Amino acid sequence: SARVSLGYNLPLAGFLSSGKDQTVLSHKFGAHIEGPVDSIKTKVILPEGSRNVELHSPYTVDSEATDVHKTYLDTTGRPVIAFEKTNMATEHKAKFAVHYNFSRLSMLQEPLLLMAGFFSIFLFFIVINRHELRITKNSQEKAKTA
Repeated sequence: SARVSLGYNLPLAGFLSSGKDQTVLSHKFGAHIEGPVDSIKTKVILPEGSRNVELHSPYTVDSEATDVHKTYLDTTGRPVIAFEKTNMATEHKAKFAVHYNFSRLSMLQEPLLLMAGFFSIFLFFIVINRHELRITKNSQEKAKTA
């Protein structure tokens, strides 16, 4: 008995279909593993802003959990759906589907966040340079008062 961990990213062209409201990601259980498997755990990390995440499996899974995965520039985090199936054989490699709603406008969240951050930094330095922050009087004002 060996424990194997396999992780990879997918080009979405063959696995993702999207309509007006709903996006569907479909893939096979244990696609790269041949032969019987004691337990297979699958994690799907969806884009930030995904809502109403549902798993549709051709057979019942033993456990299903949801979580949030945070990376750089994420504000709310990316939804993760993890599910596990035990006692799988090669014949069980049917497709599962993850249905979720995703707004195209949420892709603008990170660039707008960066632009607002840089704008506020520049605005801060502009305001600081416009104000007089000296504690002592100018030399001309000293001459007038003397």
